[in-house]
Amino acid sequence: MLKREFYTLSSKCLYTCVNPHAIIILEDLTTLGFEMLPRHIGFDLDHCFKVVEKMALMHAASVIMYEKVHINFYLQRKLKLDQG
Repeated sequence: MLKREFYTLSSKCLYTCVNPHAIIILEDLTTLGFEMLPRHIGFDLDHCFKVVEKMALMHAASVIMYEKVHINFYLQRKLKLDQG
């Protein structure tokens, strides 16, 4: 059987709105031990690979979510059409 691993790909989104301005408030990851480097330092090669890997996982997750929503929407629509 396939072993499933569960982990978080990003910080938690705490709040969003679009009016009167677009606002996104995310979880403070420094409380979990993450640190921000000064922008002028940049990443070393190992961290660059980790960033690209996480971006690929995020992209894959978004494709899976899109496909599930699309299939669910299609099935619900088909069911409604079949019923009436």
